[in-house]
Amino acid sequence: MMMLPLNVFNASVGQIYYFTESRTGDDNINWEKNNKTGSLVWAGDTYWRMTDRWGLRGGLQYDTRLDNVATSNAAIEYRRDEDRMVQLSYRYASPEYIQATLPNFSTADQYKEGISQVGGTASWPIADRWSIVGAYYFDTNQSKSADQMLGVQYSSCCYAIRVGYERKLNGWDPDKGQSEYDNVIGFNIELRGLSSNYGLGTQQMLRSPILPYRSSL
Repeated sequence: MMMLPLNVFNASVGQIYYFTESRTGDDNINWEKNNKTGSLVWAGDTYWRMTDRWGLRGGLQYDTRLDNVATSNAAIEYRRDEDRMVQLSYRYASPEYIQATLPNFSTADQYKEGISQVGGTASWPIADRWSIVGAYYFDTNQSKSADQMLGVQYSSCCYAIRVGYERKLNGWDPDKGQSEYDNVIGFNIELRGLSSNYGLGTQQMLRSPILPYRSSL
């Protein structure tokens, strides 16, 4: 049997160049008033598969319009198999980036120091045909929770049933001086082919829009 090559480490650096004006049409965004084309963003990404079960990934964007780091992220993941994983991650957006892209929110207490969040995502079977997925992100600047998700799935050869709860940071209420959250309860039924070879399918729940999940393995 031919063994496929395994990607153990890679690093990349790229440059984003705007040849035409941005299409957002929002003149409240500072750099769209003064710098329509030719703005440069440097982007870097690195990946390291430390062992068969441990992986590390990180990324960073430096915006020359701001002369500062715009966003960055890092994650370390332990994956035992397709359905068993734990990931710890960090994500950051600078105050300068918030000021430039979200001027209406930049003066809110929540964003004055940018966005700095640490969190975790986990997927694990809890019983035969039952699995659970959860995520929690904490804002280190504001010392309060940011995004949360909890999902439970029952899986068989013919169908899968998923029930989930999501609580996601959605904005800032200037009148009340506090964060606003969206709360969503979801229910999903998936029909499958008649086969005795079935998986728990937790990857479906990991792809929930609330999760900035990206595998490190």
